[in-house]
Amino acid sequence: MIGTIGFPVSEHSTSQDAAIPSIHLQTEPHRKWAYAFLVGGVHSTRPGSNYMGSLYSVVAIVHKLRSLQSVADFVVMIQISASSTNSTTLTPLEEEVFDKLNVTIVYLPKPLLPELETFYSLVVQGKFYILNLVQYSRVMFMDIDIFPRCNLDYLFALSEPDSSTERQPQTNPNFTAKARLKENVVMGWKHEPSNAALFVLKPQLGSYDKVLQPVIDRKESRPWDPVLGWGHKIDADDPWAAPSGMTGTNWTWAYAFADQGLLYHWTKYVQRSVSLITPGVVENWGTSSCPTSKVVCKEATLREILEPHSCRRRVKREMSPYRDIFHFTGDRKPWWSNQTKLEEDLQRYHLPLNATNNNRSSNVQAHHDLNFRQEWYWHLKVALSEIGLCDQVLSLNVMGREESPPVGRSSSMEQMRRYIEAKKTLFAQT
Repeated sequence: MIGTIGFPVSEHSTSQDAAIPSIHLQTEPHRKWAYAFLVGGVHSTRPGSNYMGSLYSVVAIVHKLRSLQSVADFVVMIQISASSTNSTTLTPLEEEVFDKLNVTIVYLPKPLLPELETFYSLVVQGKFYILNLVQYSRVMFMDIDIFPRCNLDYLFALSEPDSSTERQPQTNPNFTAKARLKENVVMGWKHEPSNAALFVLKPQLGSYDKVLQPVIDRKESRPWDPVLGWGHKIDADDPWAAPSGMTGTNWTWAYAFADQGLLYHWTKYVQRSVSLITPGVVENWGTSSCPTSKVVCKEATLREILEPHSCRRRVKREMSPYRDIFHFTGDRKPWWSNQTKLEEDLQRYHLPLNATNNNRSSNVQAHHDLNFRQEWYWHLKVALSEIGLCDQVLSLNVMGREESPPVGRSSSMEQMRRYIEAKKTLFAQT
């Protein structure tokens, strides 16, 4: 399924900043969920760059989650590179892969200038496009280097429970199941209170414009303000807290100036409704019983409520959902692995490539001793085999080359500065 979205451009917006036309729904969706992925710089002419590994990873992740009986939909958001003068879509083969896998493609607007195409602008603006997927009640964004080890649908279900599956008191015919998680769910990671590699948001009309307003308003490349951050001074009695135990009141954690800080600001201080997760602890923040002097208050601290939902046995201090995912960091990206070696591993472990809906789960369990890169490759190959496109896709020989993503590997203050300067130049020309 392919969704192409058009964006008007005004004097106050780049093509990336522009608003999505309103979508009118007769009823608000309930328990309609989706996982969303982001791939930028498609068809980039930048030397030594390649986007195909990102597409491969979306295929592998989708297959893995479906093998674990996820009931959610899947959406891949694609941004064509500004340097690509002739392309407006993926190749026909790439579109066919996602169509046969029943993954919806949403094309994001192409940057108007090459200078507007950076990792900073992609993650700050592209990730939050999930707020426009208003046909869903919850959307989980997931980076393409996050590999699920369990079905993560429980994060949706705890945020939006089904009353019919709860034990209903006979004395209360109007019983409604109580959500354990807020509609927005954010995980801390190491030394950061918010990690933008995996999070859950509730889409709402107008929210995308609102979340990006601080980005659009920044027209001066002044230094990042660690006190005000995205527009809120953190009080001393409301410090951020990271899994490592670090706390603070300044916007100084990793990528606080980019997607990770914007995520924290949006969910806690604008929406004022978020579950902040650290290992073993969920803090629910909202506005109930808040004094008028406070923007948001901690409503509850819940301990180990996620543990029963993990599919994996707890080892030492591994807590859910952290033990339910694996992060391919640095040079451990599986699409940089030697394909011949991965093929030899599949032969050595005698893994079948004809997994069906009936035997997928048993096949997945059969290769528990494979490392994650090998398991990733197995899911990629089985998914492509099931739709009859394995030979056509893998014959492209893009694996095993440690090429950079077309927009780079991480955000930087310098990218932010160049992006703001490029916007000023664009505005001056219009």
